[in-house]
Amino acid sequence: MSSHIFDLFLFWVATGQGQKNKKALDSTILAVEHMPDDTLKVGAYGTLFEVLQFNNPNLANSYSKKALNLSKKLDYKKGIAVSNFQFADFYRSKGNIDSARFYYEKAANLGKEANSIIIQLFVNHSRGDLEKSLGNYKKALYFINKNIEIYDQTDTIYRAQSGKFNLIGSEFEAIGSIHKELGNYQIALSETLKALNFFIKIKDTLRQADAMKQLGSIESILMNYESAIEHGKIAHEIYDSYNDKQYKAFAANDIGSYYLALNQSANAEPFLNEALKISKEIASKEIEAHALSNLGEVYFALDEFDKSDSLLKEGLKIYRELDYKKDISSTLNKLSILEKEMNKLNKATAYLDESIRTANEIGAKDILSKAYSLRSAVHQELGNYKSALDDFKLFKSTNDTLFNTTKSQQIEELRTIYDTEKKNNKSPNKKPKLIFWKKKKR
Repeated sequence: MSSHIFDLFLFWVATGQGQKNKKALDSTILAVEHMPDDTLKVGAYGTLFEVLQFNNPNLANSYSKKALNLSKKLDYKKGIAVSNFQFADFYRSKGNIDSARFYYEKAANLGKEANSIIIQLFVNHSRGDLEKSLGNYKKALYFINKNIEIYDQTDTIYRAQSGKFNLIGSEFEAIGSIHKELGNYQIALSETLKALNFFIKIKDTLRQADAMKQLGSIESILMNYESAIEHGKIAHEIYDSYNDKQYKAFAANDIGSYYLALNQSANAEPFLNEALKISKEIASKEIEAHALSNLGEVYFALDEFDKSDSLLKEGLKIYRELDYKKDISSTLNKLSILEKEMNKLNKATAYLDESIRTANEIGAKDILSKAYSLRSAVHQELGNYKSALDDFKLFKSTNDTLFNTTKSQQIEELRTIYDTEKKNNKSPNKKPKLIFWKKKKR
């Protein structure tokens, strides 16, 4: 199979034409199967996984298995390492965290044995992103900083498919995401802007979308919801143009949550239903839980409390299965609001007690601040005025660490710099050369 034909196949799949032209997809896969049993065929199997994993993960995983079997037959160490890395990504997308960790660890060791810097970079980044999702922020930063050290200590990194390789911008973005959840918003915004400028410089539109999506999330925390929606929609449009279903669903969830913050549930609902639909198509438990939790808020706004309760509890169940502590805490806060509205104050308190324990455990100050505020209000309705005052003081103290005058000024200065740079750069409206490794999960 010529490289030209394979490049055309990648274009079809990445742009969505592969879905519209099943005959072309099938014929390309058939051509790959008829390639000689060598390392090029291993690479072709691996690329099939990369381009199919977000739209058809089970099919994608079948090619990783074929790549592993052929790599073992050829004693091709890099191929064995990459296959195990892809197994980890597959199990993570299914919500099987223990298996994902097992295969990431195995891939890391195999990557070192194969003396492959590229594999080490990929594995470290994905392990960092996984630990961030689980609320293990110190461990997440450890893996991301390992990649920063690799870039700093290595003059030039080459990847067979793309020549010179440098995606340090993805590490900047990851650091920004971690500090966003820790409540260190100045660092979060600074690192995310560094990532965006890096991707603009290398003309990587798809990863510009990742940075724009994250900027929207930071804006929402600062309660600049209109700006958050603007950033989110830019990212959503880019993901849609690349037929990146997974990240399109993440962006849709974000946009829906921003509309909810503006009390615009009618605008939120279509985006959240889109995210839920995609989550079923690609079997992503994480995206499904996000959509369910946010749709629970939509039905709460519509005074459909039974429906809201069902959706929130369904989302919470998945978060517990995934052990996503930050999302568990956030959903418990939402359930407490629902219980308070139905005058089930003791149940609301129980949800908030667990939320506060969980948020304290992982250091999620934004969730913790909200939980203290909510519990203070519940205690007040119960007539527990001392407890209400104590929680209010804890809310005030936690909130002040998130938003103080100096920090707000620094963030505004960074935003001004960003707005100025945005005017001096062209909008990301053209697709660059397609790059098929993206960071897995927001």
